Amino acid sequence: MINILYVHNDLDIGGAQAIRYMFLKHLPKDEYKIHICCLRKKGRYGDKLEAMGYRIKELTQSSHFFSFLTTYKLFAYMKSEAFDIIHSSLFFANYHSTLAGTLAKIPLIITEEHGEHSFHLKTRYWFHRLIGRLIARLSDVILCCSDAIKKDIQRLYHVPETKIKVIKNMVEDETLHVSRSRKTIRHELQLPEQATVLGTVSSLSRIKNQRLLIDLLYRFKEKELFLVFVGDGPLKEELRKYAISLDISSKVRFTGWRDDVANILNSLDVFILPSISEGMPISLLEAMSMGLPCIATRVGGIEELLSDGVTGKLVEVNNHGELANALAWVLDNRGEAEKLGLAARQHVIQNFKSSSYVNKVIELYENLKKKKTMMVN
Repeated sequence: MINILYVHNDLDIGGAQAIRYMFLKHLPKDEYKIHICCLRKKGRYGDKLEAMGYRIKELTQSSHFFSFLTTYKLFAYMKSEAFDIIHSSLFFANYHSTLAGTLAKIPLIITEEHGEHSFHLKTRYWFHRLIGRLIARLSDVILCCSDAIKKDIQRLYHVPETKIKVIKNMVEDETLHVSRSRKTIRHELQLPEQATVLGTVSSLSRIKNQRLLIDLLYRFKEKELFLVFVGDGPLKEELRKYAISLDISSKVRFTGWRDDVANILNSLDVFILPSISEGMPISLLEAMSMGLPCIATRVGGIEELLSDGVTGKLVEVNNHGELANALAWVLDNRGEAEKLGLAARQHVIQNFKSSSYVNKVIELYENLKKKKTMMVN
């Protein structure tokens, strides 16, 4: 039985956290001994995993560079168990895990990348780039969620091809079950039944670029369009005030985080993701799997999901004109837009199954363990 420790900064709402939850939900429990550690607090996905029977250790520490107590506590925890594999996710968890795992002489260290590295391209993040290269050096494998992430990681952290494995994200069919009608959800959100509703699902943060959607709504203010933000984050009040300043706040809804995302998606007419940076967004996968016409920016792994004019519409980052034209096309060509949505649904169902993702990760574990055993012998 392989003994695995998963390390996260936290298991609150986020793409990497959602992937871990979905993966562990489908992992054969009788074949693996699973431990989970959060450097900070466990969060909402942590609560869900505990409800499934997993135990989570919270270190309740800072995850930043010079939090050496965090590294020490993680090291002490690793030494207390005979772990075969350490599998961490996102930059700071990867940093502490590779340091602690190397000191604890863990046989296999896997780090996972989802797109945070995009910030490290800026000159002032030179120290992050150095740490990224250290993480890469100490990792046995770097797991990337898209080919675009792999390419960036190779260039930014000088990682050899042999150290990188791409396993693209999955979508969880069970979470996409619609339990309440479109009419009911629209009534709950005070949306007119016949209105055209745009929406997005993500943290409300700079990198997700939601202000652009409020500008888009203002541009089409003469039409009966409404905008729904599903998620929470530091920019919530700023976005709310911006909508008020443009006198369109009556057409904007903030739902906060929802456990019934499928119900919300089912109430939308168009899904838009205007992000500045992405790995391979779960929210876009979910919207595509629901058959929604989708508009997204050409960043990260999005082009590996969405093919312009085939399964959705792609626009350049921060290009207000392109985004407006894409939305105008969807509004003026409802039948064709629906066909794009159906094609997107088929693409996701065929290529992003949870079973396929789980099998690929298990295969990675088994191959790494065999390779390590051969090297030792």
